[in-house]
Amino acid sequence: MARVLSYAFSSANLIQMRKTARLPRKFFNSALWSLMGTVVSMFAILAAVPWLMHYMGQDRLAVVSRSEVY
Repeated sequence: MARVLSYAFSSANLIQMRKTARLPRKFFNSALWSLMGTVVSMFAILAAVPWLMHYMGQDRLAVVSRSEVY
């Protein structure tokens, strides 16, 4: 039992525990950047569609928006 406790609180194990403790912070930071990228692009599209509809026309915009890019 003493050997297990000494391993659990060894300096190498505590350093490893500190490194893994930062994982949730990195995860939430990455998730926030991803969400911001989605929201910014959504607002850019919402701002561009009326302008495109005015200059391209509804029929041409429908053709462009339905085309698939591979």
